[in-house]
Amino acid sequence: MSKVIAAYGGGFKPPTKGHLEVVKKALESLPEIDEFIIYVGSKERNGVSQIEAILIWDIFKKYLPMKVKIEPAKSPIGDIVRLGKNNPEDEVYFIIGGREGRDDDLEDIKSRTKNIESTYPNMKVKVQITQDKGMSGTNARKAAKISSDKLSPFLPDELNDSEKEEIFNILRPVIKEEITKPQLDSIEKYADGLFNKLGIDIEFTRHFLDRVNDERNVKPISVPELVGMFKRLHRKHGKPLSKVDDDFNAVVKDFNSNINIPFAINVTDDDIEMYAKTVMRKKDFKTSTPVIALNENASYTKDINLIEKLAQLTQHMLDKGMNIEPLPNLEFVNGDNENAREFLGKTAYYDPNTQTIVLYTEGRHPKDIARSYTHEMIHHIQNLEGRLGDIQTTNTQEDDNLNDIEAEANLKGTMTFRNWTDSLNEAIVGNKIECDNCGWSWKIADGGDDLFVCHKCGNDNKPMNESGFDGKLGKDPFGLNQFAREIAEGVLIPEEEVVSSPPMEYKIYSDMDGVLTDFDKSFEKYSKGIPPREYEKKFGKDGFWKLIDGEGKVGFWVGMPWMEDAKQYWDYIKDYDVELLSSPSRSETSRLGKRLWVRNNMPGIKLTLAQAYNKRNYAEPNHILIDDRESNIEQWREAGGIGILHTSAADTINQLKALGL
Repeated sequence: MSKVIAAYGGGFKPPTKGHLEVVKKALESLPEIDEFIIYVGSKERNGVSQIEAILIWDIFKKYLPMKVKIEPAKSPIGDIVRLGKNNPEDEVYFIIGGREGRDDDLEDIKSRTKNIESTYPNMKVKVQITQDKGMSGTNARKAAKISSDKLSPFLPDELNDSEKEEIFNILRPVIKEEITKPQLDSIEKYADGLFNKLGIDIEFTRHFLDRVNDERNVKPISVPELVGMFKRLHRKHGKPLSKVDDDFNAVVKDFNSNINIPFAINVTDDDIEMYAKTVMRKKDFKTSTPVIALNENASYTKDINLIEKLAQLTQHMLDKGMNIEPLPNLEFVNGDNENAREFLGKTAYYDPNTQTIVLYTEGRHPKDIARSYTHEMIHHIQNLEGRLGDIQTTNTQEDDNLNDIEAEANLKGTMTFRNWTDSLNEAIVGNKIECDNCGWSWKIADGGDDLFVCHKCGNDNKPMNESGFDGKLGKDPFGLNQFAREIAEGVLIPEEEVVSSPPMEYKIYSDMDGVLTDFDKSFEKYSKGIPPREYEKKFGKDGFWKLIDGEGKVGFWVGMPWMEDAKQYWDYIKDYDVELLSSPSRSETSRLGKRLWVRNNMPGIKLTLAQAYNKRNYAEPNHILIDDRESNIEQWREAGGIGILHTSAADTINQLKALGL
């Protein structure tokens, strides 16, 4: 039995009010239609993909009859023609949309439908004219870059606010984010305000805007990244920059984001002018000018507190009666990438004139840095004893006295460091205390009032106080704890400000995989019980994704079970301002599958899909990211947000409680 099939095809990147109007007008004016197919093209437009377009059509479909179907197509027009060719017994309506007053639309219709009716007698072209000539995918994409309010006029009036917001969130993470001139002016004004009190004027050149959105950056540079860089430049290098007295050029570099900003620094009678000449994201950026590093390119910092270890080492030297008082000043040179690349680059030095030890940290293990510190502390002793004054060179082959001085620093420094590291192994073991003098041990229960006094040799093994130093030396003779606090807190807030500040209103961004959804269990359903990591090790990364995308497809993501304690976690956060922020896989099926999972399990909850390296773009001082990937948390914190590394529902809830939630 023959039927009437209508087919409407296009890119729909994204679908708009005008597209839905074409479908509704065709259904109204052609009631004989039995089946209506919408073919969505595969070509991506400004980051909007076929999957995003289908998801939006799926929302529109709520306002259409059941006979309407949404189908992906490689070539929509070709698929419509093939539909007529392959179904000669059916009457096929080729639905075309045109905007009133747009001659270019009519010309396009003619070119696309030329000879169709003569070639395929069962096909009829049906043109549907809509009223709004400004309704286009291009304009909708531009509006989606700005806000949901700007996008709203391009969406059907039938949609409720929640559906419009859902479409905005589908589009927002995939449209290429470009920094506008007003936004860049705002960043410049912000940076200038930071440095103004230091007598430094920040200005961006015209080329800065051109380069910030350049495709050669590969990953677009974002507003939060630039704001974060100027914050850290002010905090870490603001005061030294305010004291320069000669013009020079330098490159400010963020080793985490690989963003480089070359500056021309000019000293005038009134102030210091810093011109940001350009900006680029490039890992191996070459420059002959000095590099001002905003962070240390070292992985150990997340596991080892170097400041605390140096404080303990200093206390060890004091306990051994070494002549190191008055204690020297201590400076760190972090992120000196150029120096780290030199085989004979600096590792540390001691300045006897200012009694300062300078440690270079880039690319070095913290144990090696601590060893250098001990070496320089021996030079500090030599200086206090008046034995460094006559040295005229740094070459040990030119001065026998220097050779002896260095030999002493090498020997005593190495042995002191070795004795200290050996002492670190002496501690409370189980229910016993071990003496760091004779090695004898006793049960804690038998310690009596003098818990840490050795019952055999009488040595007092009491631990250091909270500051890491003997109380008689003062709370912080080295300035180390103050330095550590400044690193941890960024800037110190006066107590009265803390007391008078209103409670922080937080927004929570929650990851999905490993936090809410159990990726591993879903994987094992298709891998016959083999865990993901074992499967990838056996079949390689390509085999790993082939299983997900080839066998699992959309169902892999839609069918992900909840994590064991996820509902407890979700019940705790769901009443706050919460948005899901999840990274899609390399297949488009994950985008569709994750959105369907949220629609099935958390109807009405916002989901933003952004690659892991783009999550940081949503960081703000009051934005909390809850994620099970440590790298995501580090990048989020670096961008100025609050990061909680999720290991369990209970742990995350405790951390939220600490924030007052």
